[in-house]
Amino acid sequence: MSDNLHRFAAFLDAERNALLAAAQRARALDHKTNRGTDYERSIRAWVRTLVEPDYTVSEGEIIDSFNTNPDKDSRQRDAIVHRDTRRARRFTFGEGMRLVPIESVALLLEVKLLIDVDKFKLADVAAREASELRLAVDRITRPVNHSEELGFDVAEEGRVYGPKEGTRVADAYKRIWYGIIAANGPEVETLASWLRAGTTIDFVCCLSTGCAFRPPFARGEHVHPALATCNVSPADRSLAHFGTVLHLALNNFEHHDKDTAPDYSRYEPYMSVRYYDDLGYELPAGVTRLPDELA
Repeated sequence: MSDNLHRFAAFLDAERNALLAAAQRARALDHKTNRGTDYERSIRAWVRTLVEPDYTVSEGEIIDSFNTNPDKDSRQRDAIVHRDTRRARRFTFGEGMRLVPIESVALLLEVKLLIDVDKFKLADVAAREASELRLAVDRITRPVNHSEELGFDVAEEGRVYGPKEGTRVADAYKRIWYGIIAANGPEVETLASWLRAGTTIDFVCCLSTGCAFRPPFARGEHVHPALATCNVSPADRSLAHFGTVLHLALNNFEHHDKDTAPDYSRYEPYMSVRYYDDLGYELPAGVTRLPDELA
């Protein structure tokens, strides 16, 4: 029988080399934007194969329904991993560009041909801005069966409406993860030092040097020294490490998603007005307009 572990490692290394070859191909283009766009397309296509059919990967902008940060233009996002639903795909432009509702987003990826400290800092700022967007979600409560001896469930299933001002993404613990995937960059120890100094980026995967991941519990001012760590892996294990982090991100999102109900109706607000068969817009005697109809 074949050594499946070695076969798996060989497959992942071939995948890594293919993505590095895509980066090399992109560098044949003179224009910086064209180079980046070609490589981003390759990464999106590859990640899409890992997350389908429940999720997909889009380029575009993430939006909320609360007009958060009205003085700032929305940032272009290289790769948005989100639920593949008609609600999430509602605002689709030519060639697949999308405005993706924040409620459906699980992971934001920055894609770079070359990552350096300045690009990392910019990506960290962009991730922090995304964490300030607000979710329109209600909480779903479910029955809890304590024991057969008690013979009853505690709490009926129901819906607790979320705050009118929404819930900050940063306050929904790790509902969304943030990362960078790059073809080239410094050694993993340097990537780990960037993550230690950063605020929001969770991982940096550099195909030529390795992957560094800072677990959520490692952040904060009062973390015990034994927990203040980054997990690092060499180049030939970088894609396996990326796959593990991707799995963690989707698991966290699904944990949130199963207990919440997004209110997508806020993105397309409307209120119809009653039009009567015999009277048109004229109200019958004794009938008044609803508040929403008068708005």
